[in-house]
Amino acid sequence: MLPRIRPKPVVAPYQDVILSEFIYTAPTKSSPAELVAARREEERWRKLAKTNIMTLPFRQASYWMWRGFMLVKNIIWKDDFIYVQVIGRNGTFKFDRNAAWALDNGRALDRLVKHRLEDV
Repeated sequence: MLPRIRPKPVVAPYQDVILSEFIYTAPTKSSPAELVAARREEERWRKLAKTNIMTLPFRQASYWMWRGFMLVKNIIWKDDFIYVQVIGRNGTFKFDRNAAWALDNGRALDRLVKHRLEDV
């Protein structure tokens, strides 16, 4: 999306829309052993944060640098986009899966439209 240019909505019947993949992805279930290991790791980090105040600025800088790196990665590679084709229109559109306000987390759209599960 370019600055100061409004996105142009595309109106089409749901029969003419083809998505490259499903919008809704079911959350993964963690095993009890993984949950226990995650709790232990979190407790270890909390204990470190309380006892070792000298490394706090480095840990915070590391956290923010990692967040910045992940934001740049998402901007460059666009992992969270679904490609959409509309029959009768030229080109392929991109649909942001994470910013979708679709009904029922996208399950309603998944049931209505067709899917082409290979690359578009």
